[in-house]
Amino acid sequence: MCLFLFLIFVFGSITEFFSKALIFLMKNARLNRVLFITSAAFVDIFFTFLSVYIADLLVSGITVSILAVTLLAVLFF
Repeated sequence: MCLFLFLIFVFGSITEFFSKALIFLMKNARLNRVLFITSAAFVDIFFTFLSVYIADLLVSGITVSILAVTLLAVLFF
């Protein structure tokens, strides 16, 4: 369990960099406010989902369903 949480932290740190860069680029694209907030939420949830899913794949003792990973990503958002 500790390895799983550690991997989520490590991959989350890496994907957070890409997420923030993409959100910064979207901010400079002059999208309207609703589209920007929706897109930023989607990007943040997607990269959080990706980091939790990769951690789940690497730790053999823990199996998390796709629904649980999705709910966890939304909760982290």
